[in-house]
Parts: sequence; C-alpha cells; structure tokens
Amino acid sequence: MSNVRYLANKVIPLQQDFIWRIASTVRASAQNALNSDEPLVDIVSALEHLHNNEFITIEIAEFSSMPSEYALAFPKERKIIIREDTYENAVTGFPRDRFTLAHELGHLILHVNAPHHYASAQSVVSNHHYTEDAEWQANEFAASFLIDHKNKQFTRTPLLIARTFGVSHEVAGIVWRKLRSSGLA
Repeated sequence: MSNVRYLANKVIPLQQDFIWRIASTVRASAQNALNSDEPLVDIVSALEHLHNNEFITIEIAEFSSMPSEYALAFPKERKIIIREDTYENAVTGFPRDRFTLAHELGHLILHVNAPHHYASAQSVVSNHHYTEDAEWQANEFAASFLIDHKNKQFTRTPLLIARTFGVSHEVAGIVWRKLRSSGLA
C-alpha cells in the first residue's frame, strides 16, 4: 500500500464546513438572481448571469485547444475557459459537466489569492494535507453548490440526491455518506 496521494496545488487550508457554508450562500444568491426556487441549480445560467453582469468572464474553447482539460479557472482574472463539449453537455444536464462548471466556480471564489490557474484534470504527487488541496476544496464547493444538503426531503438516499440535484451517482453517494456521518442526513 502506497502513501502517495495525487493532489493539486497547495493552498490555504479550508475546512469542509466552511466551504459548505460559502457554497450554500453562493447557491442561494444564484437561485435568487435566477428567480428560481427549484432544487436543481442551473449552473450554466448562473455562470452566464455572472458573465453578463461582468463579475466573471467565460470563454468557450474548441476541443482541439484543450484536449486534456474540461475547463480551466483563472481566479485572479475571474475567468473560466470551458471546453465546448463540456459546456454543451452541461447545458443538456450531464452531471459530470455540471459538476465541472461548479468546480471551476469554486476555484474562482475560493482561490482568488492563490498564484496558479486551475484545471479540472490537474494532479501531481504531493504530501500536503487534503484540506490544503485546491482540487479537494473545489470539489467540496461544487458538491455543496449543486446539492442543497439542508433540504432533507431530497437527501434521504443517494438516488434521490442524484435525481433531484442533477449530480452523478458517485457524487450523490459521497455527499450522502458525509451527511450521514456528520449527522446532517
């Protein structure tokens, strides 16, 4: 058994509950801006709203220009570059691509003072603590942004979470286990 972990850039450590609070606040703001009370957050419309109001910049790139990345976030520039197929799939509701966009939004919000850009497929060998990992933090943000863990009627089972919030069964299962272990489910 190897102790090697594949993590991304080391950033200031953030605890799960702190990230979840931020993501829940951003989720509520997005739902309010989109005039929606649906449990499923329209991440594409939320990002387009931020772009149209000049809070962030979104660029759509051809597959050939980013063949190994789904999207890239540049927090200091408040910019996300999204591969065309990832964007189109998110529009049609594909869970992985919806998660990717929420993940990149997490980088913009959580890592504005970090020195690097962030890619959805980036990983390196590292020994830093997972709470200091930029990708772990962005994943926590994305899961909590997409899944309203306070809405207990929709978090009773992983299948219900996946169907209600438009996330993959894998993400739904991970969040459901975290909610159960923390006494929130």
